[in-house]
Amino acid sequence: MNRDLGRVEGKLDALIETVKQQGEKSDASRARQYERIEAVERNTHDLDGRMKTVEGTVQKMSPLVEEFGRIKQRGVGMLMLLGLVWLIIGGLVVQALQWVIGKLAQIGG
Repeated sequence: MNRDLGRVEGKLDALIETVKQQGEKSDASRARQYERIEAVERNTHDLDGRMKTVEGTVQKMSPLVEEFGRIKQRGVGMLMLLGLVWLIIGGLVVQALQWVIGKLAQIGG
């Protein structure tokens, strides 16, 4: 009976040791999880600060970008108008040359 009781005590001691080791492993695992969560929170906080900085910069740049767009559209319109003027001038020059050539042909011929 003492021998049986000794075996039960040995098994109980082994079981207690196993439970103790598992508890320590769980504590260490939870500590790592908390560290990871804290790291994620720090990163989120840093990203939030960066995002606010970017939003502020974009807000400051927005009027400049809009003004650039307006200037660009004006430039495109001016180029189109200039092209039309050159087309008209070119047509007038061709017409004038035809008239001069016609007059020279009449005089010469």
